[in-house]
Amino acid sequence: MQGGAAAVAVRALKDGDLLFAATDKEQGMWLEVQGAKVDAAYAHAAGYELCIDNPDDLSTATAALLGRVALPKELWSRVRQTMGDEAVDALKAILTLPELQAGSTVKLSDLQQKYSSEQLWAAVAADAAPWTDGAEAMERSDLPADLVAAVGQAGELVSLLQGKRGVCLVQLWTVKDGDNAGAVYNPMALRVLRQALQDPAVTFQLSYAETPDGPLGLTAVVAAAVEPYASWASYLAQMGVQSALVPDTPFDKVLIGRMLGYPDVAIAQHVQSKGQQVDEVLEGEVQQALTKLSDVAPALPWRSDAPHAMAAGHMTAVSLLQQIKTGFGGGGGKAKVKGKGKGKGKRAK
Repeated sequence: MQGGAAAVAVRALKDGDLLFAATDKEQGMWLEVQGAKVDAAYAHAAGYELCIDNPDDLSTATAALLGRVALPKELWSRVRQTMGDEAVDALKAILTLPELQAGSTVKLSDLQQKYSSEQLWAAVAADAAPWTDGAEAMERSDLPADLVAAVGQAGELVSLLQGKRGVCLVQLWTVKDGDNAGAVYNPMALRVLRQALQDPAVTFQLSYAETPDGPLGLTAVVAAAVEPYASWASYLAQMGVQSALVPDTPFDKVLIGRMLGYPDVAIAQHVQSKGQQVDEVLEGEVQQALTKLSDVAPALPWRSDAPHAMAAGHMTAVSLLQQIKTGFGGGGGKAKVKGKGKGKGKRAK
């Protein structure tokens, strides 16, 4: 499925549209529309909320920065319930992006519509392989490379919601992010994560990794709330697995790859790319470990009643700032955070 690129007026934009614009930065900017009116559109970009004006001439559009995008309240509720208020304060200090100067604006040029949430859900429904079979399968997608990279995290979550994979990792933060937005703020990722956290058939756990020098990473382990995927998610959280970190041993590489549903060939190629090997003995040990965690064999699709794309539920700057002030409190959840991992992997190169 080919991602199109078309210049459109702001008034023609709709919730879920994915735009790309040139800016004064060399790499440009992806903008995910959250809602539109006659004279303005609201969008998320790199963890911040913007208001795009100038409805008729998008070659000279201006985006006013309104504030930081809020992470789902369900995520913070889970941290508070399972790790305590001190953990909430510590993680907020890590995950909260820097405040912006009041009245800041960004000049946008050559603003084009590249894709949409509807297109992503349809693409995954037609062929989920780019989002279930690993990096090489994603590279073989018909979509342009820059678009594949932009929506890769969201596509993985959509494939889980559609029942086509059982476990998905969402990197919320790593030490290498610094003050920059992490993978959770990639286009459409936060939208689909919020939908997953509200889905009663989906469970999630927080996987935290640290070293003696401090925090290393925080990942949401999102999984089908059925066996063996729920037990696998608990194990991954216990070991402190991180989406952006590569585990040291070939055993962990193969075990995690199997839990994430990647093909055996893709797992073996990944292990070999790190100068290690996969043999029958190792494969047998991994299978024993999987069976010990759950005696239920994995079966996909794990659901037949896959949901449709959910609207953004656009959050205004006022409600966003209110959530920041109140600590992102909110509803509850069933899954528990299973301990604190001690950095089972090393940072990916």
